[in-house]
Parts: sequence; structure tokens; C-alpha cells
Amino acid sequence: MSTTTTSSVRPGDLSEQAFLGDLSELGWQGRFKHDDDEVVRLREQLAAQAGIPQLEVVDPAEPGFAQRAKALLSRDG
Repeated sequence: MSTTTTSSVRPGDLSEQAFLGDLSELGWQGRFKHDDDEVVRLREQLAAQAGIPQLEVVDPAEPGFAQRAKALLSRDG
């Protein structure tokens, strides 16, 4: 007999709101909690340093964004 739990967090939801609840809803396992010092430090480090340095992000709200995205894709691959 298996039990199924439903989560208010959807897979792929990276919104800030998704991370305010119980981390077990996101598949988090272990002894840490959302507000543990280690978790807060890691979250801050990832927010400051994660990603590709100097990656240009194209805002779809800007006029001509599709042409700019195409040019960047052609240039950078």
C-alpha cells in the first residue's frame, strides 16, 4: 500500500514563493530546514555567483528582442 502526497509546488517552479514552504515538497531530504544558516548561506552564494558570467539576457519586452536573440545565438551558439 503506498501513500501519495500532493504538493502545492509544481515541478520546475523556481519562483521565490515556491521556496517559502516546506522543502520536502520540492523533494528535499535530510536534516536541513529552509532557514538553517548553512542553507541561507548557500542560497545567497548561488544567487550571487550562479549562472554564466557576462551572459547577455534578452528581455522579450524590449522591441527587437527576437532579432537580438538571433544575433546572440549566431554569435555564441
